[in-house]
Amino acid sequence: MSLITIRESETRSRFEWQAGLGISEAQFDYLCDRQIFDIRLDGLLTLNYVGFVVLQRHAVVSVPKYWDQPSSPVAFLHRVLATYFSRPGRAGVDSPLVELHYRDEGAVRELDSLYTLLRWFGDRGIYVRHERSSVLSGGRTDWGRTFVKTPPLFSCSSVIYPTPVLVSRSSLVNEVSALQLAMTIALLRKYEVSVPLAITSAAESLPLGQDPLGPKAPTYFRPLLTRERNSVYRTDDLALLMTLDALLGRQDGLGGEEGVTLYGTKAFYAVWEDGCRAWLKAARDDYAMAQPRWHLYLCGQWTRMRGIGEQRPDVVLQGESEIAVIDAKYYFPFPAARPGWQDIVKQLYYAESIVVAPGLSIGNVFLMPSPKVDWFQFAGIVEVSGGPRSFPPVEVWLANPELVFASYGVATDVEIRTVCNRFFAARDSMREMLGNTNRNVGAERGDGFP
Repeated sequence: MSLITIRESETRSRFEWQAGLGISEAQFDYLCDRQIFDIRLDGLLTLNYVGFVVLQRHAVVSVPKYWDQPSSPVAFLHRVLATYFSRPGRAGVDSPLVELHYRDEGAVRELDSLYTLLRWFGDRGIYVRHERSSVLSGGRTDWGRTFVKTPPLFSCSSVIYPTPVLVSRSSLVNEVSALQLAMTIALLRKYEVSVPLAITSAAESLPLGQDPLGPKAPTYFRPLLTRERNSVYRTDDLALLMTLDALLGRQDGLGGEEGVTLYGTKAFYAVWEDGCRAWLKAARDDYAMAQPRWHLYLCGQWTRMRGIGEQRPDVVLQGESEIAVIDAKYYFPFPAARPGWQDIVKQLYYAESIVVAPGLSIGNVFLMPSPKVDWFQFAGIVEVSGGPRSFPPVEVWLANPELVFASYGVATDVEIRTVCNRFFAARDSMREMLGNTNRNVGAERGDGFP
């Protein structure tokens, strides 16, 4: 079973997609019915899906269009999608997108478990059972057992234990160690990934009689894993044991129509927006913003109604002297891909509508992904001018998506505040850098801009 990596926004012909993905016509038609491809006027198909496509004999990973990491995307992508789908408070924002998400998580559990095993081996090596036994000499004093089993002697106002209990700690490999190695090798071979020499060498000294993916494996190994869990307390040891238990007895041929299961989204822009919102969320949630209100004249009298939908910027940050209204936009690469007229108008109106305290200025920002930048990088502005009224420009900033998603969903308030401070520091540096030019970013008029 092999693993194929493709990139969102790739464009190919139907024949090239079908051959590259190694799927039948019926399976390709099924994917087209799920609308993970956009059909262009010239008949070519552009992939608009990020996530996993798991088939009977292989799996496909579609990475975000900005992805440039040499490491495997499986663990990263599963973590980000699982976090996004489970984020509290996302449902209201995301309700119009429900038809754009596919959440058959069983399709990727095995892939994610494989990378859990690889990370565990890289960090800890072979699983060992730590045991303590009493010895007559050469061991360390176990004061707990000594207090219980040895009567003390009192001498000159001191307490003496003449025969302390000595213990020796040993690390033993067992059948769980062999199962760990055999399961890792079996999954690597299943997905046609080369087995690291360190794992092969370790497994040669610990042969396992049972096939870890065979139908009889659960009956043999689950009681053994249960006993092992009852005697270990380290969190990482327990995580390994639970992963091995979950993998026992898994079979090929995951379900789904035409043998295809999907776990991902056609709206990764929503994931990017939510990631930026979580990355900078410490900011401010108590801002006031003008909202649309309808005044209807019905049957000779006025009736007041709320608008359908409300203005809601992705992020509002408050610095010492300014408010930053940030809209996360999933355009890449900039400037070849950039926000359109509707995005610009909406962002301008955000700045016009937000209520700020006297003395605070407003900074209007588009935030887009770029893996080449370190934290934040200023990339330019967009302005609307030449008419009867000029508007303050909207700044364009690039952010590193690896950092955005590094602590997605688990960032502490201190970490978030650090990111916010970095952003305001970057804006201060940008203003200082441009101070001697004719570009007055944040000015009321666009005079002097290119």
